[in-house]
Amino acid sequence: MLKPRKIIVAALALGAMLAAASGAVANSKVGQAYHCTVPKVTGNWIAKDILIIENQKKSQVIVTDKVMASFGHKAVIGVKSLETKKRLTYRWEYGPVVDAAGSISEKISYRAVINKQSLAVQVFVKPKGRSKSRLPGRQIDPRSEYRGTGRCEEYDAFSKARK
Repeated sequence: MLKPRKIIVAALALGAMLAAASGAVANSKVGQAYHCTVPKVTGNWIAKDILIIENQKKSQVIVTDKVMASFGHKAVIGVKSLETKKRLTYRWEYGPVVDAAGSISEKISYRAVINKQSLAVQVFVKPKGRSKSRLPGRQIDPRSEYRGTGRCEEYDAFSKARK
């Protein structure tokens, strides 16, 4: 299991690489990074540590966690779907996924809602599309929704462009 410090360092390095690739000016702020710890979860689709890096220059987010890594996805690109005075909402999805019981889902859709003031986070996960299983009655129910709550730490994401 990765230590939170290692996740943060990796995220900031990833943010710097993305910013450099987009041609950002040296030491310019390119967005925010959120390291969210989610100890209270239903089901096993939500990781205890989630890293969300927002690249404001490209209007996208990069998300990584241990659950998606277990399905072979190092990181996925998502979007900031809503921003109000009080909260931020990010969405991302990946798939197909096969769980330990052999159940297959076409996509898994995530939504993270972060309270700007308290940095409290709510994570919602929903399987999408058809589901099938090698075992009868073990399909992933597309009507299921898994939830998690926790708190995030916020970091500025800076870039250092190559010269």
